[in-house]
Amino acid sequence: MTTEHTANGLIGASPKRVEDPPLLTGRGCYVDDIQLPGMLHLAFQRSPYPHAKIISIDVTKAQTMPGVGTVVTGNDLSEKLNLAPSQVLPNMKIPPHPVLARGAVHCAGVPVAAVVARTRAEAQEAANAIEVEYEELPGIANAEDALKPGAPLAREELDSNVCYTMIKNGGNVDNAFAGADHVFTMHIASPRQVALAMEPRGVAVKPDPFGKGLTVWLSTQAPHRARAEIANTLGFPEHRIHLIAPDVGGGFGSKGPVYREDVVACYLALKLRKPIKWVATRSEDFITTIQGRDQAMTSEMAIRKDGKILGLKVK
Repeated sequence: MTTEHTANGLIGASPKRVEDPPLLTGRGCYVDDIQLPGMLHLAFQRSPYPHAKIISIDVTKAQTMPGVGTVVTGNDLSEKLNLAPSQVLPNMKIPPHPVLARGAVHCAGVPVAAVVARTRAEAQEAANAIEVEYEELPGIANAEDALKPGAPLAREELDSNVCYTMIKNGGNVDNAFAGADHVFTMHIASPRQVALAMEPRGVAVKPDPFGKGLTVWLSTQAPHRARAEIANTLGFPEHRIHLIAPDVGGGFGSKGPVYREDVVACYLALKLRKPIKWVATRSEDFITTIQGRDQAMTSEMAIRKDGKILGLKVK
């Protein structure tokens, strides 16, 4: 901090927050506050299984229900409509992640069909009426168990549950351990956590009348990243997407990436040339929003009698 800032009394001060008054008085604007003329609503039929083959999807009843405009499944969408990974590392296995499941599901809550209707209630009722036949497959939820011989495969098209391996070295660790008076070992398992922001995820999309541009209101922590990923996934020019991050009721990292629902909403808005909104229910948000931690670490520390740490191994 500069001398000028110190002189202005900012160190140790309690400056008033400028964002609080509108939020505390109900004058904020979140995604669910966006209301557009002719707006349609989006809902999803989701997998109850963590791992299963999709045998069949029957949307006949849903298509005839009141207010329903369109019903789509993964088979109705291009095979190119896949989510990109949040990061790519050397030799990383990257199976496809279609925005609507095709052929199989690989975690609970994955959307297998989408419904657009006049109201949120009509969309959800129609989504609930979609009949899906599954063949349940063995699931695996614990990373350490997934590495054991004979463990079920998380992705049936891959040869193992190892996504990638990364090794980092520094110094002469073998010498450090050879010269240690004591070696201390500890195993730490940090359980999975749900961010659970006060505002569930949501997206509202308005196409221009000629389908050449999109305005997207998204509950996101990373609007520039979201615009780029939506454009890349849709094959749509990035400069024609105006992405707005309105007030966001919490994120904690979980609202950084783009999700399947965001892409589906944009795709259907372009296809139907109608504004579309989707806001997650609390249970949807709990199940489908990315989670954190779930780390298992075994650490070995090489220590000298006087307390000096000589080396460290972490797996």
